[in-house]
Amino acid sequence: PLKQLIGAIRHSAETGEKTPVQIQPHDELGTVIGAYNDMLLREAEREKALARSNRLLEASEDLRQSEERYRRLVDVSPDGVIVHTGGRIVFANASLAQIFGATSPDQMIGVMMDSLVPPSELAQVRDRRNNLANGADIGLRETSLLRLDGTEFPVERAVARIHWEGEPSNLLVIRDITERKATELEL
Repeated sequence: PLKQLIGAIRHSAETGEKTPVQIQPHDELGTVIGAYNDMLLREAEREKALARSNRLLEASEDLRQSEERYRRLVDVSPDGVIVHTGGRIVFANASLAQIFGATSPDQMIGVMMDSLVPPSELAQVRDRRNNLANGADIGLRETSLLRLDGTEFPVERAVARIHWEGEPSNLLVIRDITERKATELEL
C-alpha cells in the first residue's frame, strides 16, 4: 500500500492527474491514504468552484461589454431614448433632452411621463401603457407630446417593456416628426 501511495503521489506530481489510491481502512497507512484521497477530492471541488467562478467572471465581463455597447448606441442615437419606471423618467439620452427642450438629460430625470402627454391623449396613453404591461405589442405609433415649455409637437414612438434596475419599466424611442408633418401639409 505504501508503494501504491508513493506511486500515486509521483504520478500526480508528474502528470497533474489526481488518481485515488485503494485503502485498507484499519491501519495507519489506510488512514494516510484516506487523508490523501480526501485531499484529492477537496482539490477537485476547489478546481470546479474556481472554474465556475471563472465562467461567472467571463459572463459578467461579457455583460458589462454588452451594456457598454448598448449605452454607446443609445448615446449616439439621433432619436430620443427614454426609460420610465412607474411613470417617472429614470433615463434619457441627449437627443431626448434636445427634443423636449431640456438643457441636459439630467433635467428629464424624475419628470412624470403624464406631464409630457397632451390632456386630450392622456386616457389613450394610459390604456396603451396598461396593455403593454399586460404583454401587448404596441409597435410604432404616431402621437403628440408636450415639450417642457408646454408646446405640443408630433412624434413617432416605439415602446418596449424592459427591466431597469430590477423594476418593470418602459423603454421608448421617440422621433420628432414636426418637419415631416410640415412638409406633408405643404404637399
